[in-house]
Amino acid sequence: MFIKIKELRQRLPRWINFYTVTIFLFLIFITFISSKSLMNQWSLHRQQKQYDKQTEIFEQEIRETDERYADMDKNDTTIERYAREKYYMHTADEQIYLIEEKE
Repeated sequence: MFIKIKELRQRLPRWINFYTVTIFLFLIFITFISSKSLMNQWSLHRQQKQYDKQTEIFEQEIRETDERYADMDKNDTTIERYAREKYYMHTADEQIYLIEEKE
């Protein structure tokens, strides 16, 4: 009923031995189970790429904002135009009409 180890070893192919089984288990452990597994590393790499893209976008926005503020320092009409567009400011003798488009 029970198969003896010697009989089992004779039935298995020659390339299946202690070393190949150990290497196979090690590869499975490294790929899926470990906290430093390849799957985790791949996921972290994708997140890093995503954060790098966001960093580039934020740096571009910072450069644009710095350019806008530098232009405002040089030109008073730019400040007035920005205040009118962004904060809906107006002079005492003006009226502002906001037109909103339905989406």
